[in-house]
Amino acid sequence: MTRVISGAVLIGLTVALVWFASPLAFESFAIVVGLLAVWELVRLVRVAPAILIALVYIALPLAALVQIRLIAGPEAVFLVMLTIMISDTAQFYTGRAFGRRPLAPAISPKKTIEGAIGGFVFGTVALVVIGAWWAPQL
Repeated sequence: MTRVISGAVLIGLTVALVWFASPLAFESFAIVVGLLAVWELVRLVRVAPAILIALVYIALPLAALVQIRLIAGPEAVFLVMLTIMISDTAQFYTGRAFGRRPLAPAISPKKTIEGAIGGFVFGTVALVVIGAWWAPQL
């Protein structure tokens, strides 16, 4: 329950900071969130290589979001986040409806190749259609 509450608070704070904060405040927030995420992962997984991978897995996307906001503005950050949410949801439902062949059974047995393709297609279409409507300057 604590993770749900902290997640809800972080989502609200993230939306406010992406939209209203100065670039320095947004960068600082991204650094703090990245450090908190790495700390949480280190507490859960106490294996050194996993910690190194987590640093890269968390740091690179956060750095990319900071750069996207600096270059293209908060609309572009929300467009990226919305595209990821749509792609993730489409992967789940496409895989559930049409999935037959496992993508990586040792890592995640329920993920399917068909779900990955569905997420890619729906995410790309969402990015193009919503991007043309919401952020045509991009």
